[in-house]
Amino acid sequence: MSPCGLVQGDTDDLDLGEAAASGDLDGDGHGDVAVSGVDTVFAFYGQLTGTTVASRAPSTLESESGWGSIGDQLLMADFTGDEVDDLVTSSPTVSAVFRYDGVGP
Repeated sequence: MSPCGLVQGDTDDLDLGEAAASGDLDGDGHGDVAVSGVDTVFAFYGQLTGTTVASRAPSTLESESGWGSIGDQLLMADFTGDEVDDLVTSSPTVSAVFRYDGVGP
């Protein structure tokens, strides 16, 4: 089996792919994927084909000062009941879990 799409880090120290999740963050009926790197979560919408560089992700979440790292674990599910998946990520350094609401049409 060969990959249909590839997300590469811009630098070797990005540690891209520690965690990944799939779902539908924008509510368009097409699968989306979130991938974690060092202190950043990258979200890609729609079909992921070919090679994509992480810094070109349409959406990124970056660790705020005092949060510690984010993206240790990722989960997509509809937590708000609006039929659009939301993204949950953990930050073990501050013992916290953060929810980011999906953005539906």
